[in-house]
Amino acid sequence: MSKLDSYHMMIVSGYFNTIKNFINLEFVCKKFNDNMKKFHFNPIPITKFTIKHLPNIETLHLWKKYNENFGNGFIVNVEDGDYEYYEEVNKRKSVTEKKVFYQIIAWFEVDYGTVVKNSSLNIKFKNVIYTKNNTKVYGFKIPQCIGSLQDNCFEKCEKLKSIIIPPKIRSISSGCFDGCCNLSNIEIPTSVISFGNFCFCKCSNLSNIVIPPSVSFIGDNRFDKYSSLSSVLMSWEIKSMERGCFTGCINLNSVTIPSSVTSIGDCCFSGCLSLSNIEISTSVTSIGDFCFNGCSSLSILTIPSSILKLGNSCFCKCSSLKNINIPSTIELIDDKCFSGCSSLSSIVIPTSVTSFGYYCFDGCLSLSNILIPTSVTSIGDECFNGCKNLSSVTIPSNITLISNYCFNLCRRCFDGCCNLSNIEIPSSVTSIGDECFNGCSSLGSVTIPSSVTFNGDNCFPTHTAIIQKSN
Repeated sequence: MSKLDSYHMMIVSGYFNTIKNFINLEFVCKKFNDNMKKFHFNPIPITKFTIKHLPNIETLHLWKKYNENFGNGFIVNVEDGDYEYYEEVNKRKSVTEKKVFYQIIAWFEVDYGTVVKNSSLNIKFKNVIYTKNNTKVYGFKIPQCIGSLQDNCFEKCEKLKSIIIPPKIRSISSGCFDGCCNLSNIEIPTSVISFGNFCFCKCSNLSNIVIPPSVSFIGDNRFDKYSSLSSVLMSWEIKSMERGCFTGCINLNSVTIPSSVTSIGDCCFSGCLSLSNIEISTSVTSIGDFCFNGCSSLSILTIPSSILKLGNSCFCKCSSLKNINIPSTIELIDDKCFSGCSSLSSIVIPTSVTSFGYYCFDGCLSLSNILIPTSVTSIGDECFNGCKNLSSVTIPSNITLISNYCFNLCRRCFDGCCNLSNIEIPSSVTSIGDECFNGCSSLGSVTIPSSVTFNGDNCFPTHTAIIQKSN
């Protein structure tokens, strides 16, 4: 205390939260005796009983709607669903004499209608929100005093074509422009740091958008079904792209992901039919489930070595994807990861991979051969189902089961591989699951090692010659 002068103690006391703290401070030592007299505003809510402790107050701060206003009544707009009414604040409080202040500053949230109704009074509102009801009364031009937008503020405003976001706004709220089918231009200031859920969902006429460098977060379904969007310039401060961010943006053709992004969420680019090229930065460590599901034009893709996992159905139905290199950091190729990649003819699988998920390469019609590294111990159900051009497969020696269990080349795994003519089954295999090679019409014969003690139902085509290999 001895090192704090009276001025700096006044600054510190501004963080007190009760009048008792202020009173007690003046008993600490003489240099703090007149601390409360130095305040020309109230740093805490006050009443007609405590205002005497701040004798020089000129500006009254109201932190909550029902703080004492000393006879300086005003009205606040109250919304109840689609209805609204005006409430007179502190109507029931009795003050013997109205106290006049140089200015009154209100910090609690009010809508723009409240600001308009009290425009003749000496009161300044610091936390003004523009609501959906406000848009019906005051139109689509957002006033400069607005600090935030209500959720679904402009939802389904089909007449809205262009809008400028004022510089005080820090967030585009959830569902803010959802269903604004004629919105074609929007100016977003650098004050905005985040986009709310579904904020541009179904803005079918918005063809491009510039995300300012201040934005660090893009969350769920921000541009969902944003059918006209063809290009996106993203902030280099964005850390993550959340679930469904660009889902259904059928005209989006190219995206560069900033180096600040560390994760790409589930379904992020799902259904982006025109997306032909995407650059994933080396900062990204995870690609979520269904991330590029249905990106039928995606033909070029480089997976950086920073990726640790490929999610479920990550590249499912990427029918134009012809080849892909999987980095050595990947241990699991998850369920349906490349299912339906009908043009995929070549894939390099590193020795870091230990398992293939269910239906992993299901329907990869152009895949003619695959080398399964010795690190793989598990291959999921129907992994190569329908790979009609697959003619050669080498099974590593550490696979112990071709069945439905832990280390398996599971049931119907090669079902429908009509060009598969050769397969080597190692002596480590002890069981072959149901319908594993059913439909492999080119498989003339197969040698089964003596280690195999169980063959599942309809395991091989009826014409395939089964040769039992002796020890």
